[in-house]
Amino acid sequence: MQSTSHFLKRLAFYFGLVSGILPAAVHQARADALTGLSRPSANIPAAWPSQSTAADYVLITDYGAIGDGNIANAGVNTTAMNTALATGKTVKIPYTAAGFHFGTNQITVGSGQIIEGESQVLLKSTATTSLFRMTGFELTSGISNVSIDMTGSGASSTAIRFGTNSAVPVYRVRLSKIKFSHCVEAIGDEAHATNYVVDIIIDDCMAWQTRGRQIYNRRSRGFFLIRSTNVDFTSDPATVTWEGIRLEDYAGLELERVDVVGWGLGPRVYNPAIRSIVLNNGIALWLTRVFADSVIGDGIFINNTQFVFSLTTESSLSLGIGIILSNVEKGVFTNTMINGSNGIPGAAAGAGGLYVENCRDNIFTNTYAFNCTGAGIYVTTGSVRNTFMNNSVNANGFGLALQGNAATTKFIGGSMNGNTTAVANGSSGAGNMIRDMTGYNPVGAASVTTGGSPWTYTAGISPETVYFSASTGVSAVTRGGVSILPAALGANVPFTAVLSPGESIVVTYTGTLSAKKLVQ
Repeated sequence: MQSTSHFLKRLAFYFGLVSGILPAAVHQARADALTGLSRPSANIPAAWPSQSTAADYVLITDYGAIGDGNIANAGVNTTAMNTALATGKTVKIPYTAAGFHFGTNQITVGSGQIIEGESQVLLKSTATTSLFRMTGFELTSGISNVSIDMTGSGASSTAIRFGTNSAVPVYRVRLSKIKFSHCVEAIGDEAHATNYVVDIIIDDCMAWQTRGRQIYNRRSRGFFLIRSTNVDFTSDPATVTWEGIRLEDYAGLELERVDVVGWGLGPRVYNPAIRSIVLNNGIALWLTRVFADSVIGDGIFINNTQFVFSLTTESSLSLGIGIILSNVEKGVFTNTMINGSNGIPGAAAGAGGLYVENCRDNIFTNTYAFNCTGAGIYVTTGSVRNTFMNNSVNANGFGLALQGNAATTKFIGGSMNGNTTAVANGSSGAGNMIRDMTGYNPVGAASVTTGGSPWTYTAGISPETVYFSASTGVSAVTRGGVSILPAALGANVPFTAVLSPGESIVVTYTGTLSAKKLVQ
């Protein structure tokens, strides 16, 4: 028996020998025979050969799907899709201008099942539940390169729904290059008590002409990425009265180049319940170039979250507070921008830029807040050990407001120029400090009210230099119980003490004591 190698050499020689005498059609037939491909039929795009000869995908049209956009063909199209998915191969949907209608039918996409459209081919649905229900587990499943129009769908419908009511969690789903329109909800999950979604990627998607909150996931337990995705309210025919994105109960959530933009075409009236982006109850959150624009409520709300890495986050022209952080701890926030809505009809009075409550152990660097109807930065009840560095605030009221019992809050460097009042300190908490803040620290001395000997003086939230003298003399000055007076002072001889924020001195004197201070 001849070896395989010898046989292939003889075959190559034979085809080379006859290549000069065979007509072109025979040459093509010979090439097709060697590659296992037949020529595409006239009604199939040349780029996608028919499924009967392709090794790695099938076409929905090979199973009877009709791309005329007619709801009368919804049953045929649904059967074709289900049959194609059952092959285990990638299902491709060729482009037609009218698209494919699936009516009220729901299509389940299970483990390893993938749907790919051509040129964002249109898929229509009037579902009462969802057009696609993703139940994949272990093997990657996904949908890409389609447009989904849910005009006429039910009030509780979703374009793509994670089937968390199934027996196992939903795992390894990829959604990319999808355009959603007229959706009550574009991407969502089922309300299950314990099941969750994990290892989900939503990439290069857009939702517009909305009918409700567009992305809502109740339970994500890790590796949930939303990237290059936009919820656009600007073309909605009326004022949008729903959130853009809400993600809850997460572990390992990343938003990268995510926008929620606009409020619709109706009048703007402040509604505190309407927010662009809500991130609630999670661990490990990464934000990179996240933007909330022109919502009728607050811009971005992050609640009950640990380990936050925010690299570039912006809220602009929200009628309410720009960014709210509540019960956030162990976070690093860098390059945060808040553009308020001062002067815009419907803006809430006293709406701040960055609002921080019950937050602990966070570092804020390069925060810029301007044009707010309230303080640029609020730090209030329950907030401790938060540090702000190199921040710039140019609001229309207070630059910085310390309230409630906020404690050990440190503001170092930056600018408070252009505010009606640079700092309003109403906090009862200890250890707060403000230093090296342009536009806040007064120039020159300010009078100090003294008390009877021994007199105790405590510096405020910024470093201070205190100047004092007594009409008869000063016999002792102590700081922390340690004397800082080298020798007793005679009548009207001045003494200077440099104090850190919150530091105290005790002065023992006779006669009348006078004092002034310089805030550093």
